[in-house]
Amino acid sequence: RGVARAPRAVAREGDEAGEVSFLLDWKRAGRREAFLRGCLLASAVSLADAGFGPAALMVARADQEPAFQIEVKVPGCGVPQETTAEPAAPAEALEGAEVVEAAAPPPPPARPEVCVKPLGEIQVNETGSGLKYKDLIVGDGEQPPVGYQVVVNYVVMLQDGRVISSTLEGGYPADIRVGSGNVVKGIDEGLLGMRSGGFRRLYVPGELSFQQRLASAPGRPAVPAESPIIVDINLLYVPGLD
Repeated sequence: RGVARAPRAVAREGDEAGEVSFLLDWKRAGRREAFLRGCLLASAVSLADAGFGPAALMVARADQEPAFQIEVKVPGCGVPQETTAEPAAPAEALEGAEVVEAAAPPPPPARPEVCVKPLGEIQVNETGSGLKYKDLIVGDGEQPPVGYQVVVNYVVMLQDGRVISSTLEGGYPADIRVGSGNVVKGIDEGLLGMRSGGFRRLYVPGELSFQQRLASAPGRPAVPAESPIIVDINLLYVPGLD
């Protein structure tokens, strides 16, 4: 199930506004159990059939980087949470009632504790190898040690947004043993710095990318050797730790 072994090209543009995903609330049941429950729920409602947008969503405009391809069900920063106001009493009920001072107006909606900034506003970090990354959400789970397996969803694409490999098409995440060299160096390094529950975008330079040319295939463009790539990753859980 390695990232570079079975490339396919289906992905979905992320939604920055919405309710907090169950992926971020696994403290009670454990990440693995919650993830398996989510798989059963997705199967019941045929999520795989309705979850993917048209191919046009996977090609970015020339003046911006591709949108994050993995759905993040967390409110965008600056989006207030909804509050429910108490309904006003009918006029008949007010007749003959004692006059009291008007109640103070309700406070403004609170900003969500966890939110996602637009990609353009997120700080870019760089490692000594030249790998760059942005953390949309820093996970609150375990950080995988070298040699441990991790369960992830990923979307690998060229810099223009054309997808060359994705776990989203089949509806199943991938198992990757980090630090073992089973995936390209940039992805291996990017995973080692994550925590489960995290969402990260990697900007992989050519020397850390595919070292051999990938021929074109149905739904996938040809990839020249050492092409810079962009990788969106959601680290779901670390078996044995989460």
